[in-house]
Amino acid sequence: MTPPTLRRALAAAVGAPSTLLPDGSIWSHAAVPGTFWYRGEQATLDHTTFASFVANFRAGSPGKVPVDYDHGSFKADGTGPFPKSGDVLELRDVAAAADLPAAALAQIAALGRDADDQLNFGLWVRWKPTERALGLLRAREYTEMSICFGEPDSPPRTGEPQGPTLYSIALTNTPHLDDMVPIAARRSDGGNAPAAREDSTMTTSTFLSRLSALLGRAIGTEDQAATAAEEAVIALRADVTRREATIAELKPGADGFRALAAELAETDPAKAVAKVKELRATAAAATARAEKEETKALAGDVDKILRTHETKFVPAEKTFLSESLTAELRAGTKPGETKLEKILAVRPAIAAFERRSGADSGRNPDAGAELDELTAQIQKDEKVDYGTALGKAERTIALRRGGASATTKTA
Repeated sequence: MTPPTLRRALAAAVGAPSTLLPDGSIWSHAAVPGTFWYRGEQATLDHTTFASFVANFRAGSPGKVPVDYDHGSFKADGTGPFPKSGDVLELRDVAAAADLPAAALAQIAALGRDADDQLNFGLWVRWKPTERALGLLRAREYTEMSICFGEPDSPPRTGEPQGPTLYSIALTNTPHLDDMVPIAARRSDGGNAPAAREDSTMTTSTFLSRLSALLGRAIGTEDQAATAAEEAVIALRADVTRREATIAELKPGADGFRALAAELAETDPAKAVAKVKELRATAAAATARAEKEETKALAGDVDKILRTHETKFVPAEKTFLSESLTAELRAGTKPGETKLEKILAVRPAIAAFERRSGADSGRNPDAGAELDELTAQIQKDEKVDYGTALGKAERTIALRRGGASATTKTA
């Protein structure tokens, strides 16, 4: 068993105040199984009894189980008041070490018992102490618990017998049942951690050797062992805090995946990912098709607008006009309402003589309509720019009218 000095260090490191849970509650040992004598009568507390306590408490009969001081809840001598020290939040019937809460294991370690010792089993209670009661526990002015139970003749909720029922639990220093795991320290030690049990077989040197091997460093004295134990407990608490923070960070992602899995009707992560990739590819293809159709539709609208106003601009302007119209239409402006159309609408048509290249030396001033038509035809047939087509058209008209020598040819 653990040497006494180190057990005192462990008790300081993982004793009652340190087992306070985040919500302010404490796990405490309330009753140990066995057969006992009480006021001349024999009573048996076994796991059937404890299971009945738990079931009735969960069913709300009674609805509240107080923790009081020295069974004050059932004193009727008129010397009150008898305030409670806390409220029971949860009962647990512990029949094996695996049933013990983590906080209970810390208290058992401080006591120096093995986790599977039968004396650790029985009724464990999670309760929330008042500020006053917590102060008394920290000062070790109360160290034990004692239960008050019975079989009610007429339970208030049903009126039918409900079996063994827990009425209250008392903080006390003189419990009828001994050998339970104390809240802070056993009464026989005057507020200190319990002394070594008489069946202890592990020597201090053996314990220090095993602790050195466990921690991977030399532990030569009980003081070093106490320091190492405190460091181990602090590191364990820090690790628990980190793990809780990690769980809190991962929870939203886990909730999100569960929602996604439900939407996809697929719980296998790999298959869910494959479905998501497939959906993304489908969406990308649909987006590409939509963009292509939009571009095609815009090009058709732009071409229609430019044809409507083709007498209002020269070919050199067409690229700029096309880009400007496309930008306006893509931004949501409807055909017929663009700024560029409004500008072109008020722009005068470009006269034929203004577009002549001078290739006919000015000998055909009345060839405007004919020149425009021929220029457009050459552009269409020969796929040349406007200036080249215009020059060819003027020379052609000059030849037709005999305005050039017989050797003049179009190029």
